[in-house]
Amino acid sequence: MRFIRFVWLPLLLLFVVGCGEPTVTAYTSADCGGCHQIQQSEWTGSHHARAMTEPAPSTVKGRFGNRTTPVSAQHMGLAADFFQEPQGDRTTYLVRLRRGDQVEQYAIAYTFGFYPLQQYLIAGERGKFQVFPFAWDDRPEAEGGQRWFTQYPDEDIRTDDRLHWQQPLQTWNGMCADCHSDGLKRNYDLKSDSFATTFKSINVDCLSCHDDKSRPHQEAPTAAVAASGGWHREVGQSTAHWQGPDRDNRFMDTCFACHSLRSPLTDGFSSDRAYLDQFKPNLLQTPWYYPDGQIREEVYVYGSFLQSRMFANGVNCLDCHNPHSLKLNVEGNGLCTKCHGPEVFDTVDHHGHAAASSGSQCTSCHMPQRNFMVVDERADHRFNVPRPDWTGEYGVPNACNQCHTDESPEWAATAWNRWHGGFKPRPAERAYLELQSGKAVTLQQHLATINDKSLPVIKRATALALLANRNDNPAPSQLSAYVSHENPLLRYAAAMAAARLDPRQKSELLLPLLTDPVAAVRLEAVTQLLGSPVPAEKRTLFETEVARLFAVNDQAGWRAEGRLNNGLFAAQLGRLADAERYYQGAIGIEPYFPAAYVNLADLYRATGEPKKEEDLYRQALQKLPGSALLRYAHGLFLVRKSSYELAATELAQAHELEPANPQFTYAYALVLDRNGRLGDAIAVLHKALKDPAQQQTLLPLYQQFSAKCSQQPDCH
Repeated sequence: MRFIRFVWLPLLLLFVVGCGEPTVTAYTSADCGGCHQIQQSEWTGSHHARAMTEPAPSTVKGRFGNRTTPVSAQHMGLAADFFQEPQGDRTTYLVRLRRGDQVEQYAIAYTFGFYPLQQYLIAGERGKFQVFPFAWDDRPEAEGGQRWFTQYPDEDIRTDDRLHWQQPLQTWNGMCADCHSDGLKRNYDLKSDSFATTFKSINVDCLSCHDDKSRPHQEAPTAAVAASGGWHREVGQSTAHWQGPDRDNRFMDTCFACHSLRSPLTDGFSSDRAYLDQFKPNLLQTPWYYPDGQIREEVYVYGSFLQSRMFANGVNCLDCHNPHSLKLNVEGNGLCTKCHGPEVFDTVDHHGHAAASSGSQCTSCHMPQRNFMVVDERADHRFNVPRPDWTGEYGVPNACNQCHTDESPEWAATAWNRWHGGFKPRPAERAYLELQSGKAVTLQQHLATINDKSLPVIKRATALALLANRNDNPAPSQLSAYVSHENPLLRYAAAMAAARLDPRQKSELLLPLLTDPVAAVRLEAVTQLLGSPVPAEKRTLFETEVARLFAVNDQAGWRAEGRLNNGLFAAQLGRLADAERYYQGAIGIEPYFPAAYVNLADLYRATGEPKKEEDLYRQALQKLPGSALLRYAHGLFLVRKSSYELAATELAQAHELEPANPQFTYAYALVLDRNGRLGDAIAVLHKALKDPAQQQTLLPLYQQFSAKCSQQPDCH
């Protein structure tokens, strides 16, 4: 699937800059290394230390030739020639990019990462740096590495694609910068669509985790790690338990700041502030996760680890990872058997594979890996047991068949039953799977899943947020306990769940959250309160959070989603001229973003301007003829014009482009019936219902049409 990840500290010395090179202050890790020599030695050579560097023979991993004999790479008509030239005491790294008769030459401004791949940044206009489309595979040649490659190997990414390397989704300043440099501020200006980005240290340095070094050391948030205590396993116990003072694992918010799929709420983040006070996290939604919570797209670690029993029992990142080298504290099964008795778990009776084989490794079964960015394998941090019995029923992968690709899930389930005596899932797990798979779940079953404390909090929060997708709205009283819950993730999800309540109910339920101590909760609450009545005594507070909400999205206005969100918010507040300006701005910076066209067209419909609406759809479909969303929206426009045959053609295209979208299928079936093609409508619905995720939406319409068909002798 085609997804891109969305997806900073007090300055010691800052020079005034305009657009152009990111500003670097005088701070370096050497300031800490004088006293912390071991930590600096471990950090040197780590992924953090080489997250971003200036190009030099010691930092560039890719193979560059010279101008007459460059190293070349090709992909679907796109070709690149890589070469280097000496310039005084420096080496300049250059690349010629060719497509047909078009040839452009660029200088490499920075390296980005180093293993298993290294990317390269090119200076663009208005302070932007773009990620070059070819990356270097730094794996050994025996593993398929030591080559130039593109991250979309099956696609020919042209200039009219949002993923083209010169489009906003490939802009370093917005997409990547804050997690690869220390003390970074984007400094984006909405009006000029420009950046004046600054950072303290070019890579992930000491202050990324330890905050301002001028603070007394004992105040550092990581000081809690040093608390006495440890993991101990008594005689007869198979798994260790923590003994000592309660662990304070809040420092992991510093890790999660980068190791999570999230939207920033501030320009720059600080290690001394809570994660949810600086970011809005993605919950376990599709398509980022599979229904059982396995990683599907590039989501990093936060969402996985919060599902684990290890997190629930107080395990933290540093129990397994060295914080400075980032290496594992122990290699192989020895890392796991520090806490999980080897006499129980590192045996053939437990894992069912020959000793020292790949199948005997704990991570093979409990941390299956997925490939991202073509060559980068990431491990799932849920630490769950494989469930091959769920593969057929819910369409989720399982670790067994990831290795045994020539066998069936049924074969794997039989083997598991033979070793461990069958699967014993908790009822809450199955209820959650039903919910996430799109199967029909009653409101009471849904609420019971949310209330089940045996589920991890992040799964309960995800289920809570999914209440917003139901047709049968929950009552405010069923949400109130979560609006005041001690866990901020559940309060955050409760605000999302209120989306379907009527405006007055929202106001009564969510106004208390405007004073929540956590920014993510406040901003989600004010998002839901737009268009709701706000009493006079709360008006100033409400306007303050509204202004903050718009500022957050203006800060993200370098990509179309930031401007689109503010357009939606302005429309809800009745500020229609502002909404139009935001939508047009989104189209201006990203003309290949269909949602901006659709929402602007809806605005023209609301203001009674059908000619503008029609002209906009014509413009949009010229830019994006293959957009299912645009075909769907245009089809509904034609329905409103009573052009039902043309509408059927558009809705058919939307359905064919995205057959897994139940909304598109539903509308297509309705217009087929309207055109006297009830049998065709039933056939479309019948085929779509084979997908469990569409059943809840489509089954009632299928039953209605089937009953209608049974009363018509010529219906088949």
